[in-house]
Amino acid sequence: MVPGSSHLGNVGLTFDDGPHPEYTPRILATLDRFNAKAVFFLQGDQAEKHPELVKQIFETGHQLGNHAYNHPHLRELSATQYIAEVENTQTLLDQIVGQSLPKLFRPPYGELGFNVTPRLMVKGYRHILWSHDSRDSFIKDASELTNHVKSFQMNGGEILLFHDDYRRTVEILNELLLHWQELGCRTVLI
Repeated sequence: MVPGSSHLGNVGLTFDDGPHPEYTPRILATLDRFNAKAVFFLQGDQAEKHPELVKQIFETGHQLGNHAYNHPHLRELSATQYIAEVENTQTLLDQIVGQSLPKLFRPPYGELGFNVTPRLMVKGYRHILWSHDSRDSFIKDASELTNHVKSFQMNGGEILLFHDDYRRTVEILNELLLHWQELGCRTVLI
């Protein structure tokens, strides 16, 4: 749930896996048209390739979150290696924007682990998951994806998971933002 979202209508719109050189700017332009805000959970490897997009996301009033460096599964790395991926990504994001950012972390694949999660929490990381998955990683048809997302029960406080590296997500975002606006939903930072 989105903290502080006690009244109906506030939802957290989130995008994972970017920034993407083609799609992230288009998402930002669409969000701007609706005066909508989002959280971008960025991979360190992509942020390193596209620091200008990291700055653009930040400078246009959106939140930056950490999605580890290479989007690893927990089982692929030791706890020490996994934590280093997260810490290195946080340092990179801080350096790109020139200030210390809040430590928002979305674990790749939503995987939490007893050998990693508590250690990251002690280091000040807030783990942000989601209440509705757009399934834009799996639903390839734009109209099917739109219908799936429009079927979500929106009561306020939801966190919606999207990815900013798919054309279909970009293609449907305008229609979804219009739909949510008509429902009285407002996107807010987490």
